[in-house]
Amino acid sequence: MKSIVTILISALTLLSTALAKDAPDTTGAGSNYKNIDAKAAIALTSSKEAADLVILDVRTPDEYAEGHCAKARLIDAFDPKFAEKLAALDKDAPYLLHCASGGRSIPVFEKMKALGFKEVYHLDGGFSAWEKAGGKVEK
Repeated sequence: MKSIVTILISALTLLSTALAKDAPDTTGAGSNYKNIDAKAAIALTSSKEAADLVILDVRTPDEYAEGHCAKARLIDAFDPKFAEKLAALDKDAPYLLHCASGGRSIPVFEKMKALGFKEVYHLDGGFSAWEKAGGKVEK
């Protein structure tokens, strides 16, 4: 029994290693899809590259009205036409994506990858982390 378990574990390890080599890097340098913390997001929005950056807020209109990142564009993830609106965005523009804390934006991040967006930064911790780190907030 131990040998079967050992063989299965070895096979799964080899398979996961092989799959990881083919998977896109979503966190490292050179990746077009990155998870970044709030301090890095604030630095990104303050950089010279920020002129083309689209800050995409996928919270509800009520959440957005209570406060949002400066220059953020709202597309409510709960909107029945969300998929259409997302697909209509410029896929060549760089995006900083967030929701309140990450629960809604992570699936959107994956969807943006699948749709072929060229450059997407996901704000880990969402708008809550942005506020705590001292990011600019508009109302």
